Amino acid sequence: MILLCLLFSNAIAFADGPIYIPIQLLIETKSGEKMVAWIDYMIQNDMNEIDSVKQEGYLKKYLDGQNCIDSFNCFEYYRYMVHYSLEFFDDKKQRIKYESFTKLELGNLSNREIRNVSVLQVDDERKKWNDTNTVYFMSIENQIDVCDTLWMKKEPIQRFTFNGDACSFKLIVHERNSKTDALVKELKKLEMQLLNDPARDEKMLIRLQKIKGLKVIVLVPPCLC
Repeated sequence: MILLCLLFSNAIAFADGPIYIPIQLLIETKSGEKMVAWIDYMIQNDMNEIDSVKQEGYLKKYLDGQNCIDSFNCFEYYRYMVHYSLEFFDDKKQRIKYESFTKLELGNLSNREIRNVSVLQVDDERKKWNDTNTVYFMSIENQIDVCDTLWMKKEPIQRFTFNGDACSFKLIVHERNSKTDALVKELKKLEMQLLNDPARDEKMLIRLQKIKGLKVIVLVPPCLC
């Protein structure tokens, strides 16, 4: 068996629009190979659909029904699903929680190669989806890899917010040094420079996405289309 992933799982929900649920699968190919992988499964309206996903054979029928050209590389999966969670109290003593799920290392298969698909894990924490006052679902926008999950589990040292037009960018520092201090100073300056720029959100995001080699996390809410 080829073990592709066994990290973190949970549910992702947004107030408006569909719900995306990370599902851990066991895939068996017609050549006899078995592998564990992750997908994002979209639920449009009916929350009970997740119960159907867990049923034997449901996902195989779903994949067989996809409209793919010659069925080549139709099934896309990820080797890793990294979960990042941060809880703290704001200035008003209100509990705040950030949740983020990041997919790493895209792979693909032809539907013709798949013999069977079974669900290993689905965390449908439906109560959490309704906790919109304290839970914010965000994306990690800077570059991370699987090795970073070790320091990501530790308590952060600093939190910074940089405001754009429609977006509020969060910089979470897990290890402070002269480079992170210089980065914060640069971002504060950039925030002021872009104050009247109509493209301030995009320009701020571009700069944040270039951050690498530092033990920091950049969190962005679903604000850019």
